[in-house]
Amino acid sequence: MGLPIIAVPNYQLTIPSNGQVVNFRPFLVKEEKILLIAMESEEEEQMTGAIRNIIKNCVTEDLDVNIMPMFDIEYIFLKLRSKSKGEEVDLTFDCGKCKKPIAAKVDLSTIEVTRTEGHTNKIPLSEDVGVMMKYPSMEIQKQIKEDKTEVENIFSTITSCIDSI
Repeated sequence: MGLPIIAVPNYQLTIPSNGQVVNFRPFLVKEEKILLIAMESEEEEQMTGAIRNIIKNCVTEDLDVNIMPMFDIEYIFLKLRSKSKGEEVDLTFDCGKCKKPIAAKVDLSTIEVTRTEGHTNKIPLSEDVGVMMKYPSMEIQKQIKEDKTEVENIFSTITSCIDSI
């Protein structure tokens, strides 16, 4: 007799960048543990690796998280978190003027990615020449280094996001 299979609900979401519909399950104790260990380490590589693993574990379709745009990963993780831990999050922010804490409640189920009208990945340089861009991915974000200046990191990100000319 095999081990019992734990029944968990399945949900659907639409990936904002390409419109693909994927199925996912809430994260379980093992994924929560992966996330807690990564947060305790306070290392960015550990945290991004944990998010990558949790998405791979919870989404039933085969997604290449390394090349997905960061906003897709953030959106998927928000939806996973909302179905796993609850749709409302209590946050506190410090006031910019008086530094007093301000409480805020955010409903994660209402957060959506929006596109502006006329949005395109084509940047025309002349009538005949243009640049096709791609969205920054987790791999591109790894190239941002603390020892570089902000301008160097911006140029590194822009050049990494050039898809074709």
